[in-house]
Amino acid sequence: MIPLIARVVRDEGLASAYRRTEERVAEGMHRRWMLARPARAVSIPILNVSLMGVSPRGGGVQTQLMFRMREERKLREVALFTPGYLELPTFARGVHHVADALRITGAKTLHLEGTFGVTLDDVMHDGVELVVSVHDDSATPELLKRARKIVYPSRFLRDQYGVDGEIIEPGIPASNIKAGGENVAFAGALMRHKGAHLLPELAELVPEVEWHAFGGGDMPLPKRIHRH
Repeated sequence: MIPLIARVVRDEGLASAYRRTEERVAEGMHRRWMLARPARAVSIPILNVSLMGVSPRGGGVQTQLMFRMREERKLREVALFTPGYLELPTFARGVHHVADALRITGAKTLHLEGTFGVTLDDVMHDGVELVVSVHDDSATPELLKRARKIVYPSRFLRDQYGVDGEIIEPGIPASNIKAGGENVAFAGALMRHKGAHLLPELAELVPEVEWHAFGGGDMPLPKRIHRH
């Protein structure tokens, strides 16, 4: 915890370090609460797997997954496996292997969120269909070849791989974004080397547009730029 706080303070400032510490504490408390709840028999058709973990401090993929899982839970029971942890609708188990998570849930479809560091042995199991959500250039040709369905976040990435698949662009809804209006978003750490110092001037030059900023960092922004 201390090395993480020190690194974030150095790179992003005190506000980001405080926010990330709060996130980590809330994460730990949620996991302990779920693990303490009594187990029951489950039958869940789809097992979501993120071998990179799931946490807002982990970056874009993990944050997108958290929002997607929140919406998916409104439609059906969902199971999520991350290293050492299987979260089920009303309780959790300490689980260290995908095969054990499949056995507990009875899932016949495995949805892999992100491919960094993933091998075929991690995700290929008899009688289980594989769906792969690709987020970067780390997917191997062997992994994509074995997938029943591939999901890309952009046409660019699909063209880079040259393997057919569905394009579903990621998005995180925000309550203060005008539907149907003109919006511009800056996504990334709000720091000078990321170009964030240009945002106030741009917002001044184009006041008719709603401006939004998504990311950590302590750079001050005018009130007209909505910070998420």
